[in-house]
Amino acid sequence: MDDVARELGISKKTLYVHFKDKKHLVLATIQHYVKNHKKCIDDTLAEGGNAIDRWFRIARLVTEDMSEMKPTIYFDLRRYYPQAFQYFEQFRNGEILAMIKQNLSRGKEEGLYRADLDVDVVSRLYVNIIPLTMNPEVFPSAQYPFIKLYFEVFRYHVRGIASKEGLAYLDHHYKNPEVIS
Repeated sequence: MDDVARELGISKKTLYVHFKDKKHLVLATIQHYVKNHKKCIDDTLAEGGNAIDRWFRIARLVTEDMSEMKPTIYFDLRRYYPQAFQYFEQFRNGEILAMIKQNLSRGKEEGLYRADLDVDVVSRLYVNIIPLTMNPEVFPSAQYPFIKLYFEVFRYHVRGIASKEGLAYLDHHYKNPEVIS
């Protein structure tokens, strides 16, 4: 709390007027992050385009967000701030999961994703692969920069769900990590 007050240029006493403790501050920060992230996703999806284009635009948002965060934040939240972690998990397993399902269904309708794709299974796989990319024991950040790692996971995912037409579209429009960074 000392560091936060110093960064804000206020006294700790003033900080405690608004937040009863560090856990409350972290929860409020996560709530603010989720609200802003949801708005960015909604704005991005409103731009239109096919399912693959939408997926890439969302991937850009993820890389922008994650490039500014320490990879261990997910695990630090779970360990030290369970209420904030639970709030974030509800968002991830609720709204994010629903957005992924919607994209998968749309891609199937557009013929860009495989017709035999199990939307429920694949959406749950994808929503749970992101925490894996942030696990420093599996992917040490010095060895696996997040943007490069995320692009590989993303490309692996899209190639696995794409139809023949989707693969052709993907190969034509999205060949390298720069498209999402």
